Amino acid sequence: MRGYGDSDKPNGIKNYSMQNLIKDVRETIEKLGQSSTILVAHDWGAVVAWYFAMYHPDMVERLVICNVPHPKAFEKVLRSKAAQFLKSWYIFLFQCPILPEEWIKTQDYKAIEIFFRGRKMGIVNRENFTDEDTEAWKFTFSTNGLTAPINYYRALMQLPERLRPTKEPVKPKTLILWGENDGALDIEGANLSPNYCENAQLKKIPDCSHWVQQDCPELVNKYIEEFLNEH
Repeated sequence: MRGYGDSDKPNGIKNYSMQNLIKDVRETIEKLGQSSTILVAHDWGAVVAWYFAMYHPDMVERLVICNVPHPKAFEKVLRSKAAQFLKSWYIFLFQCPILPEEWIKTQDYKAIEIFFRGRKMGIVNRENFTDEDTEAWKFTFSTNGLTAPINYYRALMQLPERLRPTKEPVKPKTLILWGENDGALDIEGANLSPNYCENAQLKKIPDCSHWVQQDCPELVNKYIEEFLNEH
């Protein structure tokens, strides 16, 4: 995804609009010489995948979403539950210019540890995210910068022309996997999400965090394989 790792990092919030992000997915599929694909996504990748499936349903054979609610479900929970509003503190922090980047840097990228290994938001099965993993993530963000990834959040809330969810339900067959110990997203968003899909199943995974594919990889892979083998 643009802005992460060694991908291009264009300047400016507008370059991280949802229109541009789903355009990246479409062009990647086309560049590979394909007309459609199976999308498996988590976190920001899952947000983009939801929108891509809404606006390009003919290009999605199956959709697998890990621990991210449908955008309409998230909006509903954010408005109705104080718990979700409080869990989303970092989204509001990221709206400030420069400050979030400088705060993370001056804290020696401690935020990485808070998100991945903290008591509230971190991984449950701690052996699946080691000290070495933490240092690798810190190195990646210290080398490649923070502004581009944070601009995802800024574009989501600040752009007046931001893309809205479609009125129609998500058409591709969808599997939603949800670690029940998610410290960032209320489980009610997971419960509501199938309502915005034509054909969706929700599988909850106990003792598993927001980082579901790292926390419980064997079970996640099992559910995905079963889903893809369904007729």
